[in-house]
Amino acid sequence: MGILTALIISPFNCRINIYTDSANCINLFNTRMQSGIISPRQKLKQSNFLIWDLIFFLITEKHLLVTLHKVSGHSNNVHNDEADLLAKAGAHIIEPIIVNHKFFSKQSLGLISWNRLHVIDRNVRKWVDNVIQPLIFNSMVNNKALSPIKQQIIDGEIDWTFTKE
Repeated sequence: MGILTALIISPFNCRINIYTDSANCINLFNTRMQSGIISPRQKLKQSNFLIWDLIFFLITEKHLLVTLHKVSGHSNNVHNDEADLLAKAGAHIIEPIIVNHKFFSKQSLGLISWNRLHVIDRNVRKWVDNVIQPLIFNSMVNNKALSPIKQQIIDGEIDWTFTKE
C-alpha cells in the first residue's frame, strides 16, 4: 500500500525513487515492469494483484519513471522504522480499503466477490484458508488448556510463525 500511496500523490511526468525493505515487492515490481502484460493465470497467483494492476495503471497514466531501492529492514533506519510503524498501524484498520478494478482493469479476468463487498485479489484457495483462520483462532482462545496465556494470545504477543515452526 505504501508504493500505491506514493504513486497516487505523485505529480504527473516525474521520476520517483521508493525505498523499501521488501525484497518481494521489488522483485515483483521489476518482474512485471520487464514482462509487461502477464497472463490471467500468472496474475491469479500473485497476492494483491488488483493493487499491482492499479500501481502499473498509475505509472502508465501519469507517465512516471519509478525505481524501487532495497534498504535493510530492522537496521535502525529512521525512515524505514517510521514506515514500519505506519504499516503496522494500518494493518489494524477495521474498514477495508476497496479498490474498484472496473475503471482500470481492461482484462477479461473472472473475479470472485466476497459478500458483495470487494473482489478477492489473491489465490482463492489461500484466501479461503485465511477466512477459516479466525474460527480456528477463536476456538483456540477459548480452549481451557490455554487460559493461562489467553491475554497474551489476544494481545498478539505470541509470534505464531515462530511457534508454528
